[in-house]
Amino acid sequence: MGSSPYKSPERNAENKKFLWILLIVLCVLTAGTIYVLVNMGRLSLKTFSPSAQRLGELTQGAVSMGVEQVRKPVPVVEAVPPAPTSLEAAPSTYPEVSPQASQHERKEAFGLKTSVDHVVQAQEPFSAHGRQWTVEEIQRRLGAQASQTPHAPGAPQARGTEDIILGGYVPKPMPSGLSGTPSQRTIYYGVRLVRPGENVWKIHYSVIREYFARRGIALPPRADQPRSDGRSSGLGRLLKFMESIVHVYDTQHNRLIDDINLLQPHNLIVFFNISEVFAALDQLNAQDLEALRYLGSTLQLRGPSQSRVLLNRKDLQPQALPPLPPGEL
Repeated sequence: MGSSPYKSPERNAENKKFLWILLIVLCVLTAGTIYVLVNMGRLSLKTFSPSAQRLGELTQGAVSMGVEQVRKPVPVVEAVPPAPTSLEAAPSTYPEVSPQASQHERKEAFGLKTSVDHVVQAQEPFSAHGRQWTVEEIQRRLGAQASQTPHAPGAPQARGTEDIILGGYVPKPMPSGLSGTPSQRTIYYGVRLVRPGENVWKIHYSVIREYFARRGIALPPRADQPRSDGRSSGLGRLLKFMESIVHVYDTQHNRLIDDINLLQPHNLIVFFNISEVFAALDQLNAQDLEALRYLGSTLQLRGPSQSRVLLNRKDLQPQALPPLPPGEL
């Protein structure tokens, strides 16, 4: 008789059990093979990760299928332009000095304890080399000297008294004040006799240091020196400007010294208008010193967007006074 196609339930169960065992064995062999290949360096785990190209294809596919991609906007930071900086003047510290004040009181008020010998008005006398002088008298002597100076043939004619030259500059009436209104401020001059080894720069820096010390600003001894790159410091520019407004007078020979670098001790007087200079410097804060510029005949405070003229050399020349008679020279 032929074999029956019918299989018993026991036989089917054995076949299924065999298939499961075979499947488990294949999985174990596959996992073991992958582990060995990875350890031998012949296979990278990146093989089982989707590549960037594949991800791009999937993304494009999603877009083509109508899947909307939400992109977060990137915030744009707009540059805000700096606000224009205004050059605000510092509170004025100019002292109220009465014309009746003594020399000690004047020097204390201006803070000029050692840098000047006298603080005087133009007509007030001071002692130098055994006699009395005034700034006004010196100006008159210089006027008479200029009007009597002989000229070579073909040279320009002598200037009149109203147009004489003092220190290389034409004297003009005193300015009417910083604000354009008539000034009631008493004009004072600083006068100093030259000591051995001194020069105009050293004298002026002593004056400036004492001026700022009165305002509570301490200047180092060498703050006036050029920077390491050779450029002038702000204080150097200020002192250079002050050199252009100083008058050095030789009392021994009654003449103005043209070259202020050739000072001789004991026979020269240095005088300058401290009232207008200090009133202008009162407009500065300590941080403004490096913004000073000496341009042409002016001392300016330069800012990012604007500049302001603090002092103009042409406005600081003494008044044109009638010269002394020849017999009084």
